[in-house]
Amino acid sequence: MLDAVTDTHHDTITYSYYKNQSESLGEIYINRIDYQSNAILFFRNGRPDVQTRYTADFAVATAYRLGAIDILSNGTRVRKYELGYCEVIPSCPIRKTEGSLLGSMTQYESNGVSRRQPLISRLEERSFN
Repeated sequence: MLDAVTDTHHDTITYSYYKNQSESLGEIYINRIDYQSNAILFFRNGRPDVQTRYTADFAVATAYRLGAIDILSNGTRVRKYELGYCEVIPSCPIRKTEGSLLGSMTQYESNGVSRRQPLISRLEERSFN
């Protein structure tokens, strides 16, 4: 697992991860990225559609999905993004029986107020043939 990288200016980027220790088959998720005085925090939500995939040696369960991202500078929030998924968005036009489908992404400024309409607010059903 990648823990740190140093760039050509000798600045180090560090990565930290989350693994639910009570789930022996659980996926490993990015938790935080730090670079100089900046940080990106990733917040997970439990997913109602836990996905399990199999390798030659073991099964891996994906029990979480990305719920929000906080971007900090000097410990102060610069921006936040919240993600919504179709099964929790009543107006979502696409219903899937399996898998999570991103239905909205809203950007918030440092004061916590939404800057504009959701960046993703409406999905249209399309054919990919």
